[in-house]
Amino acid sequence: MAISTALISPVFAVASETTSPWRFTLGAGYIAGDVDTNAINATLNAQGHEAEVNNVDDDRFGFSAWLGYQWNDNLRFETGYLDFGEISASASGQIVDPDSFKQSLSDSLPLSAHGIALTVRPSFELTESLSAYGRVGPLYWKSNRDIEGLSSFDGSDSGVDWMLGGGVDWQFALHWALGLGWDRGNFDGDNADMFSLSVTYR
Repeated sequence: MAISTALISPVFAVASETTSPWRFTLGAGYIAGDVDTNAINATLNAQGHEAEVNNVDDDRFGFSAWLGYQWNDNLRFETGYLDFGEISASASGQIVDPDSFKQSLSDSLPLSAHGIALTVRPSFELTESLSAYGRVGPLYWKSNRDIEGLSSFDGSDSGVDWMLGGGVDWQFALHWALGLGWDRGNFDGDNADMFSLSVTYR
């Protein structure tokens, strides 16, 4: 038994050293919202708009896909695609001034978006198989708010803002890890927090 253990251990050591530095991660998560429809309509009415927003649903699912390069044991560079889901709503009423209404609605209704991120991902080991990480970088996002009942409303928005993230990874096999993570996208001041489960292959 001692001989076989001595022979097998170097095999795992060599395998660990030759593991590819590339990492591919897929994640799916939930985004919880807290939109006050009455507050939105009060703002719109106070600014003289006759149209009202109804049935705002901002509890939604999202997903992410990441390609990363492990620079060293504690630092990874990543590029990823994130989709923070879609906020759906319906509205009724007449838009007298489309540009003014769009601006007012943009100031009141939170954004959700999808886009490409470039991030730095520092990490540190908690145990031999468990690690914690952070994530920060610019997010190039695009959003489209299609409000049912207002065919003249064009709610397209885009921009570049910072995103933050963090989580823990459990490496359960040489090439595989499961993770629990949090990613926050910022879209012109509107935040979306996605709590997700992920799997990483390396």
